[in-house]
Amino acid sequence: MTAPVVLAYPLSLTVAENQNATFYCSVDGHPKPSVSWSTTDGTKLITSPGQDNILLITNASYSDSRKYFCTAKNDWATVQREVELIVEGKAIVGLRKKNCLSSAF
Repeated sequence: MTAPVVLAYPLSLTVAENQNATFYCSVDGHPKPSVSWSTTDGTKLITSPGQDNILLITNASYSDSRKYFCTAKNDWATVQREVELIVEGKAIVGLRKKNCLSSAF
């Protein structure tokens, strides 16, 4: 029997807004560990059936920018690895009009 060994990758990923982001979690251990993904506040994330080792964030938005945790758990231990998603939004450029006074001489 062995504690889980966890490798999560990529450690940091930057995507443009509305792109998909994919993280992978490779685990080993005996007995075979269960795998789950969560956010920094402990919220468990739903993964596709049979795809617990893959975290897919579709149409990423700026609010998805944060750290995520892959957790592997078996009878011996619970091991967690951290990854980070950075979502770059579109730059908003605004023009500000200045009040100008002109005088004619």
